[in-house]
Amino acid sequence: MPAEVGVTRGCGDSRTAGGVYLEVERIAQGQPIEAYLVDPLVSVTPEELGLAQLGITLFDDPDGVTHVLDWVGSKHYPYPADFLEEGRRKGFSRRISSAVEVERLGPGSLIYFVHARGYPAHYALLSDYFATTPSALVRKCAHVRRGSEAHFSVPPSVACSRTLWVDPPGKAGDNELRSLGLSSVDLRRFDDFAYEVHAPGVDLTGQRSYQSAIIARFPLSNLTVIASVDGSHGGTLDDLRRRSRLQVFEASA
Repeated sequence: MPAEVGVTRGCGDSRTAGGVYLEVERIAQGQPIEAYLVDPLVSVTPEELGLAQLGITLFDDPDGVTHVLDWVGSKHYPYPADFLEEGRRKGFSRRISSAVEVERLGPGSLIYFVHARGYPAHYALLSDYFATTPSALVRKCAHVRRGSEAHFSVPPSVACSRTLWVDPPGKAGDNELRSLGLSSVDLRRFDDFAYEVHAPGVDLTGQRSYQSAIIARFPLSNLTVIASVDGSHGGTLDDLRRRSRLQVFEASA
């Protein structure tokens, strides 16, 4: 199931006619998005990855499989969880140039998402909170969602993926909090939806510090070409279907 069409996204109101989009289906291979988070989080720099902050970067792994690196702009998605929760609801859709070497992508290709706030360098300040993490937050741990016990052996000084749902400031009213029945949970509003975030009860004023990190890696499911009224996208559609080993769909904006 390709990404949802006709919806607003944090990076823009709609997709562009004639545009080409790399996509991750809404429920990637039947797994929750947490199963695809990078855990533990490790800080990286764009220079280390050879990653431009505009466009995408292709790279080959030791087995010769080509993958995609993509920088998630914090202007449109201030926190990593904003981007991840949007993808949970709408799928991930990334516009690319039609000149990208799509013939290098195919079964087994992944898209790696990098965010400037992907690694919370102040993680150690939250160690007491994480020692008694609510079960709802434990489910944000990638290892737990993959059915592993590894999460419980990770030292407190190592940043777990669940941290991504702790830092974003919530904006819910008291009535909403009471209806949830959870004193440490708030709702963060983003674009046209809201999602749960967790308040650690620790004063981090002036102590928050972030570094860029790979936050998740998802299997690419397809390419989509957005239809134009005059049919001028047809050439692009035919070319991609000829060159790509991924499925290529045509969709409305």
